[in-house]
Amino acid sequence: MTQNNLGRAYIDLPSGDRAANLQKAIVALEGALRVRTEKDFPIDWAVSENNLDLAYFYSTVEGLMENLQSAKPCFEAALRVWTESGFPEEHRSVVAHLDRVEQALRLHSSE
Repeated sequence: MTQNNLGRAYIDLPSGDRAANLQKAIVALEGALRVRTEKDFPIDWAVSENNLDLAYFYSTVEGLMENLQSAKPCFEAALRVWTESGFPEEHRSVVAHLDRVEQALRLHSSE
């Protein structure tokens, strides 16, 4: 839980170097996902996956396309747990982010 919360705090941190904060968020969230597995902690895992998606989505350190490509499978993974019937609000939020990622990927692949 601590690694997830740390990652989320770095995503939301309003000060400092935004790119560095997002890289720290990615490291923390990847650490959280080594413990929060889909099998053992599905809801917590989905939360950490979603947060990792957001960190990749907002990050520009390694390039926009690479980050969008990294974010897409994370969003899709979170949807395995956050189903429309079981978690409608979370599902809608993740689907909206996934749609933005897919639109951005389409836009940049046509350039």
